[in-house]
Amino acid sequence: AENPAILSEACRVIMNALVKQDKLVIETHGLADFVLKVMRKHPDSERLQEYGCGALWNLLFRGSSKERFVTKLDGLTTITVAMKKFPNNVSLQWVGCGVIAVLSKMPELKDCLIDAGCLEVVGTAFRAHKNTQNDKTAKLKNRAHRIMSRLTAE
Repeated sequence: AENPAILSEACRVIMNALVKQDKLVIETHGLADFVLKVMRKHPDSERLQEYGCGALWNLLFRGSSKERFVTKLDGLTTITVAMKKFPNNVSLQWVGCGVIAVLSKMPELKDCLIDAGCLEVVGTAFRAHKNTQNDKTAKLKNRAHRIMSRLTAE
């Protein structure tokens, strides 16, 4: 179970399974704890980081405790480390920004997001792909712009 390839597949399965799952199932299985643990243990596995961010995005989107993710699990640090490590991976930047986008909708978390470096990594994602023109990067840039607007608004 220490193999990053196997763990990344586990995160991919979690990410995809969450699309159809009920929030009570998600909360009772401690999936965010598991995903963050394996992401921290294997920070150099690009695929694991990508699928881990995707799984966390789906967890938060489906109702997992956003405050717990930020304060108790220190999830923002894990997300920002992954985004900094792999700035050219558009898919990872997309799902990492997805996590930040969900959290940025909560005004009470704005300072935590800024302190964790989310504005920096989102800005980097935007700039790293500003000259690439395809559907995926266009969506990434649009999402990054919305997050930056939320985090810089008074």
